[in-house]
Amino acid sequence: MHKVRPGSYLEHSGGRLREVEFWRPRLATDTRTPGVREAAARFEELFRAAVARRVTSTDRRLGVLLSGGLDSSAVAAVAQQLSPQRPVLTFSAGFEQHDFDESAHARSVARHLGTEHYVVRIGGRQLADVVESEYARADEPLADPSLLPTRIVCRTARQHVRGVLTGDGADELLLGYRYFQAERAIEMLLRLMPAPRLEALVRTLVRRLPARSGNLPVAAALGLLARGLRAAPEHRFYLSTAPFGPAELPGLLRPDAHAALAGHDPFAEVSRLLDGQPGLTGVQRSQLAVVAHFLRDVILTKTDRGGMRSALELRSPFLDLDLVEYGNALPTSLKLRRFTGKYLLRRVAADWLPTDIVRRTKLGFRAPLAALLRHELRPLLLDTLSSSALDRGGLFDARAVRLLTDDHLSGRRDTSRKLWALLTYQLWYQALPTHTPSPACLDLTEEPHRAP
Repeated sequence: MHKVRPGSYLEHSGGRLREVEFWRPRLATDTRTPGVREAAARFEELFRAAVARRVTSTDRRLGVLLSGGLDSSAVAAVAQQLSPQRPVLTFSAGFEQHDFDESAHARSVARHLGTEHYVVRIGGRQLADVVESEYARADEPLADPSLLPTRIVCRTARQHVRGVLTGDGADELLLGYRYFQAERAIEMLLRLMPAPRLEALVRTLVRRLPARSGNLPVAAALGLLARGLRAAPEHRFYLSTAPFGPAELPGLLRPDAHAALAGHDPFAEVSRLLDGQPGLTGVQRSQLAVVAHFLRDVILTKTDRGGMRSALELRSPFLDLDLVEYGNALPTSLKLRRFTGKYLLRRVAADWLPTDIVRRTKLGFRAPLAALLRHELRPLLLDTLSSSALDRGGLFDARAVRLLTDDHLSGRRDTSRKLWALLTYQLWYQALPTHTPSPACLDLTEEPHRAP
């Protein structure tokens, strides 16, 4: 079984399949820089058209998944402008843990826009109740914990509507993640000091910053970034956010499993996108890497599974092709203004939303993993990652996994991201049906035709 590459289709002829690429993201390196007013006006025009295209293409009522952040709030604002006689339905998650809860911001936006708003209260028990059902029925492993609250909110939304709009894609298109700010800082600092010295400086900052267990703590973000500091820009995001770095795999995997990875290149897809695009800056190279990995394999996979498992269609205006092509043609300075991401969107949305929403720092949509694994999911964790269960899988070294489990459950250190990746994989693997492979009925010819 093969995945069709993004931007590609399969052509069947004479009993053979050929994969043809019709589109890939390309970033401009030498283009006329429009003025801020001109760029903002064109961006607003395309964004409004993108939202309208998704709202008016159906007679059914659509809702909006409203986190309270800038992206989904901007989508909700335009959707409500397109429906002046009837409130748009908006849905948000309300977490019991304060550090993860954005529901107050979502309610503020809903009041400002006049939408019909629903808050889905989510605690540890609600998250734990959907873990086994979601991951045991997944068609591939997915270690993004926000799949759980996404599924719960989508399930509630489906009681009211058949489809919703989302804010997905804005951070990748307009450089909204803190990571891109860090990448720009790295570009500047590496001109002043060598990588080893910068790495030591980052680690010193990590030790001095106060630690907390909330969503995206600065100390944790810096610590992750330090892991990939000496890597190429297009590798840095992957290396800094992966639960297990390449150096950790020999100790985690059994020898035969690790040997099977010989020759595997986790950056092959990123390299493919960069091929034929010389002259990109470090920020641009990292942007394409985030699109190739995080947006494609995590964000969109999560929303597709969370929505469609609820029979709910999710539509993303920021991924409208016209808007994406325009955003990719813009210079970085109109997306990341000094250290402010999504500059054009903030400028355009200032007329639609409360000032505090427009200026908000991105929080992100995540689940409280550390506490969840120590409490509600503790029995499932111990059972799924037991030595006997791991032996049946044949991939992971049981002693290495037990050390991670003991450290986290005892509170010695937070290994929740590592344990979550292992847990979700094992739940998926254990649910696989045993079968005898049948002969291939069609031959997939490896002829990757390039996009024009």
